[in-house]
Amino acid sequence: MQKNQFSNVFWRKVREDMRMEILLEKMPLKQFKLYELTEDEMNINLDQVTQWSPDNEKIYKNISENGFADFICNKEYMIETYTNIVFDSEDITQMDNQLLQFKNLLLLRLNHNKIEVVQHLPQQLVELHLFNNPITTLNLLKHNLQYLGLGYCLLNDDAIQTIPKFLPQLIGLDLSHNQLCDLEYSVEACKKISNLKMLSLYGNPLVLMPQYFIYIVDNLLNLRSFDEQSFLEIKNRLEQAEKEKQAKKQEALRKQQEEFEQQQKLLADKNKKGGKPGKQPDPVVVQQPQVIIPIEEPKINLNELRQFKITLKIQTLENLEGILLDKYSYPLMEQNSKLFQSKYAITANLFGIELKTKELLYETATIENEIGRIDFEFSFEQLFNPDVDIRDAVEQGFLVSVSVEEPKMFIADDGEKRPVLGQDELPEQTIKVLGVCKITCDWLRGYNKQFNKKYRLFKEETKNSAEHWFPLENEQDLVQAKMEMIQKEKDAELEEKKAQQALIEQKKEQSKGKGKDVKKKDDKKNVKKGKDEPAQKLVGQLDWEVDTRQYIYVNEKKVHRATDMLLAIALDLGY
Repeated sequence: MQKNQFSNVFWRKVREDMRMEILLEKMPLKQFKLYELTEDEMNINLDQVTQWSPDNEKIYKNISENGFADFICNKEYMIETYTNIVFDSEDITQMDNQLLQFKNLLLLRLNHNKIEVVQHLPQQLVELHLFNNPITTLNLLKHNLQYLGLGYCLLNDDAIQTIPKFLPQLIGLDLSHNQLCDLEYSVEACKKISNLKMLSLYGNPLVLMPQYFIYIVDNLLNLRSFDEQSFLEIKNRLEQAEKEKQAKKQEALRKQQEEFEQQQKLLADKNKKGGKPGKQPDPVVVQQPQVIIPIEEPKINLNELRQFKITLKIQTLENLEGILLDKYSYPLMEQNSKLFQSKYAITANLFGIELKTKELLYETATIENEIGRIDFEFSFEQLFNPDVDIRDAVEQGFLVSVSVEEPKMFIADDGEKRPVLGQDELPEQTIKVLGVCKITCDWLRGYNKQFNKKYRLFKEETKNSAEHWFPLENEQDLVQAKMEMIQKEKDAELEEKKAQQALIEQKKEQSKGKGKDVKKKDDKKNVKKGKDEPAQKLVGQLDWEVDTRQYIYVNEKKVHRATDMLLAIALDLGY
């Protein structure tokens, strides 16, 4: 397949946009003016051509005054005229050697193309923008380039090591959203660029390291802007955080010292009272508190630049309705109780990576007045290497799901719910997902690595709708437009529940009741009562911020609605 070179795109645009069908190779020795041309006669869209180069306005004016004369319509004149070229999204695959002929070119922007190798930089070039290209190789020669934008490319730690050697005059360098994994190795390369004032590394796997900002501040002292933030503000923020950390440590050690002194006093009082004659009291060992040593600067263990830890804590804040069959009615329950009750599971996934699943049997729930509750939590920690796969997974976010496996039930003639039993007299099982939620943070910019939040659960069907995790700009307007449809769905669900309850009541009337096999039923009044009772256990968690997103717009025919259940989730990336 033929490469789509920069020069091919350039000359095509000159011919098509600037209406220069015939181009001489060299500038003629004599300049012969033809005649002035009107806008209609030139047929050049000035607004369009100045978008890819402001220099086209000068050429446009020259053509209007002199016509398409030979001293204008030649390659030598065109190459010398251009100082600024913007060819975004032109499917360019190669920076060919004709670029070297543009001796007056100061700014070149080739974003959103298909370039794999950076090469052939014009000698006077000051700014080079190459964002969103599949670049893996920098084939550079010594150059005085001052700004290089290589964000959203495919560069690894080794590929950027040539930058300080061949581009020593760089003032600004953007390496955001590449494949840089080794914080120490990459920062060492940047340290060698003595004039560097602006640097962006966010979006790389190395950003996930908890010491990210601290290591940058300690090693790149000449920066003025880092990750599109003021370097001084970052430094001040870190210093303030370190002061607060040390203050907490001092306070903890002060309390430990007070406890030690109190224990010593109690021991002294005990020794004064004495014991039996001739018998020494048993020695009491009191651990000496640590010596308080103020830490002026944060010290970094380089081993901590190799891995990062994800800590996740999840706690339910709402009732989970469930089934617990009567062991006296079903003797086999003694042998395998799991099959005769609801079994809940919370599963946490980092997209494509299952982290942990917590399971809970319904019989472990608090049973008060035949109202069951399941308020359970779990937490875990896991270490990861900062690589591209884990970066991409973290960028997509965490997916937490709540599911239940329980006996399949039917409404018997007496109006009671009973399990569907198989040939072995064991209940048939059914599995359903009660809800899913997604957790995202802006971790790839190096901050917001800790947060507490309550998330609403959405129905299982949203798990298969990729677009629902990323709100549209006008999503709320679209949802509002569908409120009538949403209300109809709610009314239909309510009518269905009323009809089911009416059927139960009807069968109860017919049978006049024969007792209960199920201790926990889908009774909304009881559920609410049960939820309010133990809420005091979760007071601290209830103060968390609540994610208010209750609807997700998918398309013209579908709007997802959140369930009534909430999850309280605490996330932390750090040591």
